[in-house]
Amino acid sequence: MLVRAFGRSIAVCLLVAAMLTACGRGDRAEGPPPPPAPAPAPVRPSAPPALPTLQEAIGIDTPPAGGPTIHVTVDAHGGITVDGQPVVGDAALRERIHRAVAAAPGAAAVIAADGRARYSQVIAVMDVLKSENVSRLALQEEPAASAPARP
Repeated sequence: MLVRAFGRSIAVCLLVAAMLTACGRGDRAEGPPPPPAPAPAPVRPSAPPALPTLQEAIGIDTPPAGGPTIHVTVDAHGGITVDGQPVVGDAALRERIHRAVAAAPGAAAVIAADGRARYSQVIAVMDVLKSENVSRLALQEEPAASAPARP
């Protein structure tokens, strides 16, 4: 009976020791706490990646000063003129730009859009110019007039 009680005590002691070791308490050394970790170095912002310019994204060249130029305007109400002549509809726009390019091969284009003009109309004009092989293009924003823009 004494052996059984002594055996149980040893088993309980071994069990307690194993639990303390598993919890991390058995290997802790006495003494001062370790020094604090050094502060991380400050993060310095790097330069943002270079984004493509409008010229690179669309594949156009800006027109040089002088030389033949096709002037296209887009007003706040959606009215479009090519070299001062009003055009109505996509077919008329395409025909007028086709004639302007035929009259001045290699001409550059300048699109002057009212600040309230729809982007979709300006993009449509750019698409027509590109389809007619006009690769030199400049965009000019005209100040918004007092008339309200079309919805």
